[in-house]
Amino acid sequence: MSNDNGKISVRQSLILFLMLFCAPAVRYIPSYAIGKASQAAWLTIIPSFIFGIIYAFAWSGFLKKHDKKSLLDIINEITGKYIGGFIRVVFFLWITLLLAYYLRMYAERILTSTMPNVNIIFILSIMIITLVHILKSGIIPIAKMAEIFFIIIVSLFFIYNLLVLPEIKIDNLLPVTFEDTLPIIEGSAGFVTLFSYISIIFIFNDEIEHKGEFDKMKYSGLLVAMIGGLFFIAMPIAVFGASVSSKLPLPFFATMMQINIFDVVERIESGIIVFWVISEFILMAVFIYSAMHILKKSFKLNNTRPLTMTYIIIIFFLSLILAGSTLELKMLSESVITPLSIIVGYCLPIIIYIIGKIRKIV
Repeated sequence: MSNDNGKISVRQSLILFLMLFCAPAVRYIPSYAIGKASQAAWLTIIPSFIFGIIYAFAWSGFLKKHDKKSLLDIINEITGKYIGGFIRVVFFLWITLLLAYYLRMYAERILTSTMPNVNIIFILSIMIITLVHILKSGIIPIAKMAEIFFIIIVSLFFIYNLLVLPEIKIDNLLPVTFEDTLPIIEGSAGFVTLFSYISIIFIFNDEIEHKGEFDKMKYSGLLVAMIGGLFFIAMPIAVFGASVSSKLPLPFFATMMQINIFDVVERIESGIIVFWVISEFILMAVFIYSAMHILKKSFKLNNTRPLTMTYIIIIFFLSLILAGSTLELKMLSESVITPLSIIVGYCLPIIIYIIGKIRKIV
């Protein structure tokens, strides 16, 4: 797998997606799914998998004829210049909102978990400086870094889940009745929200070397995401029960903190923090790169580096005014970001795909 042509591979792009999925999934999916479906929340992976297959099928259709084009160019070709331009603006604003939200949420979690006496501006500044530095080299170093850390994160994930097995109580996952069907479907919205982030990666699809690999790997990537999501939801319920898990700010991390072997709890906590910080960093780097790619394609720029610093500074200030507390951030996530992501990142590409099929463009 070579990057000599200045592009990343499909495998790397799917790993980027899984890293983007990992970061918010740990925090967001368990709370959302348990809040909607209680002890049946672990079954939300069933409708989620169906929604994921539909989404993957649409992307497969896009890439059969347009594998060398950016998502932005594909949209322009299908919808026309003016509607395509409007959709670009919508994508840019959506990504900007997500970035401000995730940057602020990252800072809030750092403050509450490890650095309670540190000023939030300091936490945000450190992340911004790091992002500016890594983004100078483009998407390839980010993809390679994601490959390395993905192996570490997956290893930690399975080791921690294995160690927490003695604490689980299968009875906490039951009963499940027919009446849970609608709540299970509603709870799957959390997964659909995160599926939408594949749209953000395909914004720079013209920098991905496909070679027909997407069709071969799309379902394996979806399956990995579903297995991870199942553990994120099922383990907290199995250990604490649905009622307790629904009140925990980070149910999956709280579950991992139940591990106590040879008094190595502090080491376990350090590994969890590494898991979380790395995935959040890669998420924000990819989002910024995609936002810059929109500007590059829209204004036919050769280099977006001068804009990157300005854009990140805007994100910095937007993150500060976005909400007054963690509670407000949670409300923003459920009332605005979740439905917006489903509409823009999930439904919109499927609608465009259907229009493309009708026009025989895809």
